[in-house]
Amino acid sequence: MTTTFQVAGGDVVMDARTGRPKLLSGRVKLRQDVGEMLGVERLRDGFGAGLVELVGRVSSPFALQAEVARRVREGVAAMQALQRRFHWSERPDEERLLGLQQLVVGLARDPATGALTYTDVTFRADVVTVAGSFAVSNEET
Repeated sequence: MTTTFQVAGGDVVMDARTGRPKLLSGRVKLRQDVGEMLGVERLRDGFGAGLVELVGRVSSPFALQAEVARRVREGVAAMQALQRRFHWSERPDEERLLGLQQLVVGLARDPATGALTYTDVTFRADVVTVAGSFAVSNEET
């Protein structure tokens, strides 16, 4: 079994009773790992979706929608490849990433004008593991 520190708002969550960091494993760990992957720039090993790199670089709402979808798919595929290279057999089934089941990327509208904006999107990624599937959205990351 693999474990990682529980993180909230960029900080490690401490157990008030023991004074030690709280640990996550299984499905909860994978949900946090996928959220982290979606929230960071692309690293040399392929981890990270690089969504933050899109700020101010996309010329239309539909281009942003397509680019977010592409980067989320690539990020999940890279994470899956990394898992298979490192500790695959030690991971529980609910932590073994098989890929995306569904990805929905929505465009946001400017509240003042109602026009589509290319500065904000919403997305939901349904991630499939050996044990089943679960959703991660940008409202959770």
